[in-house]
Amino acid sequence: GSEMCIRDRDLAVAHGPFNLVHAHPFQSRPLGLALARMMRIPCLVTFHRIYLDDVARWKDETNLVAVCPAIRDHLVQAGGVDPARVMVLPNGTDVSRFASSVQRKAPAAGEIVALFVGRLDADKQLAIDAMVDAWQYEARGTGPKMHWQIAGQGALQGELQERASELGVHAEFFGWVDQERLAELYRGAHVAMGPGRCAPDAMTAATPTVGVGLLGYLGIIHGEATLRAFHGNFGESASEPAVYEPGQLTRDLQWLFASEQRWQRVSEASASWARTTMNQVSLDASLIALYEQLASHDIKSHQLGQGSLVSAWHYWQGDKLAAHYQSPHSDRIAQAADWPGAMRITSADEEVFYISTSGGGFEKPPTD
Repeated sequence: GSEMCIRDRDLAVAHGPFNLVHAHPFQSRPLGLALARMMRIPCLVTFHRIYLDDVARWKDETNLVAVCPAIRDHLVQAGGVDPARVMVLPNGTDVSRFASSVQRKAPAAGEIVALFVGRLDADKQLAIDAMVDAWQYEARGTGPKMHWQIAGQGALQGELQERASELGVHAEFFGWVDQERLAELYRGAHVAMGPGRCAPDAMTAATPTVGVGLLGYLGIIHGEATLRAFHGNFGESASEPAVYEPGQLTRDLQWLFASEQRWQRVSEASASWARTTMNQVSLDASLIALYEQLASHDIKSHQLGQGSLVSAWHYWQGDKLAAHYQSPHSDRIAQAADWPGAMRITSADEEVFYISTSGGGFEKPPTD
C-alpha cells in the first residue's frame, strides 16, 4: 500500500545519496518512482515481458529499457510511450561460462543428445507440449531417436516421467542444476530447447537451439529465424500467442540432423552470433554507460560538499528565494560556510542548508 511505499522510500533515502533509480514493473516501480521524485534524480524502468503496468500514467517521468524489440513496440503502440525514451537491451549470456573450448562435432546416428531446460510448470506448457510431441513421433518410429535430458523441476515433473516411461523414450530428469552443471549439459548436448535466456546460453555453447517460450514456437534458431527469435525474446514475448502444430519439432530435428555439414554450420553460426550479440560483458557496459548518461542530466538535484546530495525544491518570488523546501536527508548535507556557488538558507527551526545557485529556475516539488 501507499504507507508501505512511503516507509520503504524513506528508508531508501536514508541510505543515500543516489544518482539514479533503476526499477522494474509492478511492486518495485511505485517505490522507484517515489524515490526518484523525492530525490529529484532520474528513474529507469526495465520491462521483461509484454505488459504495461499502467505506463501511460508515468511514461513521461522515466526512461525505459525493453529486453527485446517486441516489448518496445508494445510499449509504444499500446502504452503511448515515446519511442525515443526506450532502449532495447537484451538479456545476455555469460560467454566465459557457457562457451565451449573445443570444436563441436556432429553426433553419430543413435547418439543424439537433446537437452530441455526450464521449469516443468503450466506456464511453460507450450515448450513441454512440443517436447512430448517429439517423444510421441520418436515412439512411433517416425522421428529421430534421442537421448533426452531435462534440466528443471516443477509440478509436471512426475507426469512427464510417467509419460516418457510409457512411450519408451530414453529420458533423464536432473531436476534443478546450478550454472556450472548447466554449462556442462549445454556443451554436451547436440540440440537444446528452452525459453527466454536459455536460448542464447545454449547457442553460446555452440549447440543448435530450438526457440520456444511462453508465447511462441520458433523452430531451429538459424538464418532469418535468428532475427525473429531476438525480436520476441526467444519466444517469451509476442503480440499474440503462437499455436504449436503437431510434428513441428520432429520436422525441425529431422532437418537439423539430415547431414553433419548442416549441423556443423548451424552450430558455428549459433556460437558466433550469441557470443557477440548477446555477450553479457558488452551489454553490462552498455547499461553502465546509460546510467552515466542519465545521471549526468541536471534535474535540480545538486552535489554538495563531499558528494552529498540535497533534494530540495525552491522557487523565486521576485528577487528572493522563497522558503519552500524539502530535504529528506539533511543530516548528510555539508555545512561548509565557504562552499562556492551556494546560498545559505535557514529554516524556521534554525536548520542550515546550502543550496546551489548556479542552476537557477528552482521550482516547487511535485505532489504525490
